[in-house]
Amino acid sequence: MEPVDADYLSLSIDPEASLFERSSDLQGFLGRAARSVTESGAARACGIYVSDRANGGLTLRAVSG
Repeated sequence: MEPVDADYLSLSIDPEASLFERSSDLQGFLGRAARSVTESGAARACGIYVSDRANGGLTLRAVSG
């Protein structure tokens, strides 16, 4: 698997970041961000994990692909 160009990935996510700034729906943002990565062709699948302080681990919050 080839590494993903960070600049390309950043361009893919930046439009979603502006949507998040106007919304308080974190789950919706994470879903859109994961879909944006797969739809851009940067990856066939994308999973976004967030830190879970309660159990000291990571929790999968969004998946696409």
